[in-house]
Amino acid sequence: MGSSVYKSLFVGLCLKFGIDPNGTMPQLAQRIVTAADLPYNARLFDSRLTPSKGGSTVTLEGLRAILEAVRKLKA
Repeated sequence: MGSSVYKSLFVGLCLKFGIDPNGTMPQLAQRIVTAADLPYNARLFDSRLTPSKGGSTVTLEGLRAILEAVRKLKA
């Protein structure tokens, strides 16, 4: 099952916080989280390290990490 979150959300967050908006959703998620000086765990947060390489899916845990990052970046 793929992600039901649109890439435009990730791009919009990147643009809001001055982060490079180019790349896959996992790449954007990683940039957003690390821009807030938070650790990014690709095994938990996206599908890049799955046996099938998972396409461009960000997991629920990854979305939670992005939310935490946005809260920190807004402060």
